[in-house]
Amino acid sequence: MHTFPDRYSDTDCRSTQQRGTKPGPRLARRRFSLSLLGLTLIGRNINAWAQSDAGYPSRPVEIILPFSAGSAADAISRLCAQALSQKFGQSFIVENVAGAGGVIGTGKVAHLPPDGYNLVVASAATVVMAPFLYHKLPYDPARLVPIGTMGDSPVVVTIPAKSKIHTLAELVAAAKAAPGKLSFGSGGSGSAAHIAGEMFQWKTGTHFTHVPYRGVGAAVPDLVAGRINALFSSYPSVRAMVQAGSLRVLAVASHRRSDLVGMNIPTAAEAGVKGYIQSAWNGLMGPAGLPAGIVNKLNAALNEILHDPATVKRLAGMGMVPIPGTPAELAKRIADETAEMRALTKIVKITKN
Repeated sequence: MHTFPDRYSDTDCRSTQQRGTKPGPRLARRRFSLSLLGLTLIGRNINAWAQSDAGYPSRPVEIILPFSAGSAADAISRLCAQALSQKFGQSFIVENVAGAGGVIGTGKVAHLPPDGYNLVVASAATVVMAPFLYHKLPYDPARLVPIGTMGDSPVVVTIPAKSKIHTLAELVAAAKAAPGKLSFGSGGSGSAAHIAGEMFQWKTGTHFTHVPYRGVGAAVPDLVAGRINALFSSYPSVRAMVQAGSLRVLAVASHRRSDLVGMNIPTAAEAGVKGYIQSAWNGLMGPAGLPAGIVNKLNAALNEILHDPATVKRLAGMGMVPIPGTPAELAKRIADETAEMRALTKIVKITKN
């Protein structure tokens, strides 16, 4: 029969409750040593975390953009990444991981360590709409940590320049006179342009026929040709054709008129559709557990970049406006838009993937 040495004898190893006596001197010393070791390790970890926040970033940071290259989101992400690289003296590298409406790239970051070296470009598509469009997401949007909003593109109501309709009120009247006769295009079922179109119908009590395309860019030529009647999309996606005189903007879905679109273009509320506020925004977020010190450091740097006149000018050239602010403001925006999306899905049937 195998026996243990005296220092691990049954007498010392039994619990004190079983024996009803105080622990022996050897066991007491061992417990004290282990407790001291545990406190030392905890102290070292806390110190390491503090040093990590203070010295962040000490190596390249990867920013996952869950959309394809060449998009407005791609442009603003690379602009901010370049500025962050210059500010911190470390590379901020944008990697495009497109697929499933941004779900694949966002899901990748959500499961990476929250050390500040893996961030994700968020949008309404990935953190507001996705939970209502997919039966099972590989991430929980509520657990992603907001860092700050980067930029915003106003959503505009656009029609062919040759259309006989000239105002938003006329578009609503025509849609009500013949439900389902007028059509609107989008970048696909569940895309931002699709949801913007559904929101418009909800706010106006109209019914359009939805024509999904593989990206908003594919819908623009058909809108110019008059094969579809309207498009509810971000301004950058139609800007070239508007400036060329091939498309006409009826209204901008924002609280106030936009210098980017033209101060002569009314807001939806001014044109008779109250409460129709839509925009295509992009923000920076991180995995759950991202330390507050890193969040605050990145937010401060991002706000400084977005206040820079050179950045403002470059964003204007992309059809976007900078949106500096706090992590809490981004969180509130996501919460407000989620509540509106939830209300929409109770009225409009949106098929989940």
